[in-house]
Amino acid sequence: MNNLRRRRWSKEENYEVMWAYYSAIASKIAAPKTRGTFEIWRNRNPNIMPEMNAQKLSNQRRVIERNLTEAERQEIKCGVYSYLHQQENEPTLPPATIESNKGELAENNNTPITTKNDELSENNDARWHAQGEAVELEKQILEKYHDVQATRIEHRKGIKKPKYGKHLTEDIRKANRALGKICRDRQLTITDLNHLIYASAAIIAGEEENNNSPRTKEGPEGPRWKMRLKNKISQIRQEISILSEINKGVVFSHVLNKADRIRAKYSHSSLGDLINTLKMKLQAKAQRLRRYTRRVDQYKQNRLFQANPKKFYRSLKEEVQMPNMYMRKNFNNRGSRTKDNLKNAMAAVKDGLMPVRRASLSFQIRRKTLEIRLKHSNDKKWKLGPDSLLGTSNEKRMVRHIKNMQKSGFSLTRQDVRRLAYEFTNQLGFRQKFNPNTEMAGHVWLQ
Repeated sequence: MNNLRRRRWSKEENYEVMWAYYSAIASKIAAPKTRGTFEIWRNRNPNIMPEMNAQKLSNQRRVIERNLTEAERQEIKCGVYSYLHQQENEPTLPPATIESNKGELAENNNTPITTKNDELSENNDARWHAQGEAVELEKQILEKYHDVQATRIEHRKGIKKPKYGKHLTEDIRKANRALGKICRDRQLTITDLNHLIYASAAIIAGEEENNNSPRTKEGPEGPRWKMRLKNKISQIRQEISILSEINKGVVFSHVLNKADRIRAKYSHSSLGDLINTLKMKLQAKAQRLRRYTRRVDQYKQNRLFQANPKKFYRSLKEEVQMPNMYMRKNFNNRGSRTKDNLKNAMAAVKDGLMPVRRASLSFQIRRKTLEIRLKHSNDKKWKLGPDSLLGTSNEKRMVRHIKNMQKSGFSLTRQDVRRLAYEFTNQLGFRQKFNPNTEMAGHVWLQ
């Protein structure tokens, strides 16, 4: 039973498998995931696991790949690229990590194991290095790499969008070779690798000239992406309106011509199906606009919180809740008069002691109010603000009903009164302002 147990691979053996896999991909060998990986692995480790074949090694490679971290992958890739570029100066295999490989290399008299693709790659590399471009490009990348390390990420300039073509492919190939030489003798972290990639992209494509201007230019009504979405939404609405007019029976020539162009644009013969399709497009565009706007607002809030937390908290808009009780705004002194002041002012004017203007100043009552009260002989103090929801007469009816119920031996609780007010509002046909979920009036109304 012990012989059937699965073999446990060591960390060095896993490294050898992944090294052979990335080397096969970089060398562009035929069938790099199976046969190419197995050939390189067997050449580096001839005396280990003689029963291993290409398919078994491929299965093991997939298991190893699932357990590798991104840092370990980058480390193996840097080692592969460094070895491939080192072959042009010293075209021999690097010593394998497995000790048994030393004897096989001694028997072969240190004969390098190369393939036809390797020889072609070495010839191309030699031609490129002969022109002196490799050293210059590597120097530029390193200089930019040090500048990037000293610059905060929010102060970096944007990368220009390159023009795709043959020259861009050649530049990317040269930059990858330069990066392989840079990674050869360096212990790089993920952050360092990101800096190197940014530096290489900046050298190849170039940087934006102005860092202060936003990447997306904003017009008078907002950024361009928002204007594009709004224009598309407006266009779809116009198309739906035109098709709806046709569906209603409008037969004007200009409307029919527009409808024909819309049908040809979307390749729809059925008018109803086309209207439904446009409505779904309109809904999708509107949802996208809301989603993008919400994402931009969240991004701006995060940036503002990092830069100035106090300003961020001040900029937050508190949720305004609708008041369930009228609160008078004291912008002036309306309603501040007492009932006695009003009576004394009206008596003084009626007795001829003073005119209306002087009486309004003496008793601090608005002149227009005093004139209206004198005209109607009304000295009662009116209530400011809106009336109650049910009205004074209906509330008196409720009071009489509650008292009659109590006299009959059916006393109502506070909850019963609130539920009664909700049902009474529905019977009167008033606009419902109470909570429809609880179907009861509020505590403030009851107070």
